[in-house]
Amino acid sequence: GLTPAGYILPKFILYPFLIFMFTFVSAILSGALVMAGTRGEGLSVGVVLITGALLGVQSMNYIFLFLFFGISTAAPGISVLLVYVVEILMSSVADALGVDKYFPHTLTNFATVMVEFHGAPLPDGFIGQAAVTVALALFSCAALMLLTLFVIVAKKNDNTADEIY
Repeated sequence: GLTPAGYILPKFILYPFLIFMFTFVSAILSGALVMAGTRGEGLSVGVVLITGALLGVQSMNYIFLFLFFGISTAAPGISVLLVYVVEILMSSVADALGVDKYFPHTLTNFATVMVEFHGAPLPDGFIGQAAVTVALALFSCAALMLLTLFVIVAKKNDNTADEIY
């Protein structure tokens, strides 16, 4: 059955770590290809590492959301669709209202600014906003893990096959 020790914790430790690493390594490989294609005149190594870390944290946050909603609703496919739709709507509304800073799903925007401003000074307060957003995303991940543990402990899961007595 779904036990916190046998199912939830490994997923909340293994999956997010692997997603972070795959995203980070993909960003490094992409940066290396850009550097090779532009003969070293592309992005700096620092920009590639920072954007890879930002995108890795965002991917990790998505995995925590998918696991939480999938386990809470017992409909993982629908929950993934809902997360994507709500994320698009929330990002659009937050951007339209100008309150998109400190929103974990805007880490892609921070990575884009890093790439656009490579070699030029970053906007005022950018580093602080990015750091606070990363901290909020990591806090969100921890909170989602705890909420999922509470849901699993509160649910009674019966994974036995139907038996005829």
